[in-house]
Amino acid sequence: MDKAKRISLIFFLIFLFGLIGFIMSINLTLNKKTKVDVKSAQLYMDEQLTYSEGSFFYLN
Repeated sequence: MDKAKRISLIFFLIFLFGLIGFIMSINLTLNKKTKVDVKSAQLYMDEQLTYSEGSFFYLN
């Protein structure tokens, strides 16, 4: 393998690992966002449940 092919292979591998790292970082960011959304939805549901339990209490 001559020097030019070796250098181009090294640059290609650097590009490939950079691209994989970039995609993984986006994936981790999106996973964190969905976890936050699920947590806020759970808090909203708990709040609605508490409110509805209070309403049932007042109705009885």
